[in-house]
Amino acid sequence: MVLTNMSYYAIPLVSVMFSGHLGNVHLAGATLGNSWATVTGYAFVATLSGAHYWPP
Repeated sequence: MVLTNMSYYAIPLVSVMFSGHLGNVHLAGATLGNSWATVTGYAFVATLSGAHYWPP
C-alpha cells in the first residue's frame, strides 16, 4: 500500500520536475494543471461515492 501511494504521488512530481527544465512558464503551467486535475478528480470521486448524501 505504501508503494502504491508513493507511485500515485510520484506521477505529478515527475511531470513537474521535467517541466522545470523547460522554463518557469512551463513549470507554472504544469503545476496549475496538476492542481486542477487533482481538485477536479477529488470532487468527481467524492460525488460518485455518495458523500453528499450522508446525513450531517
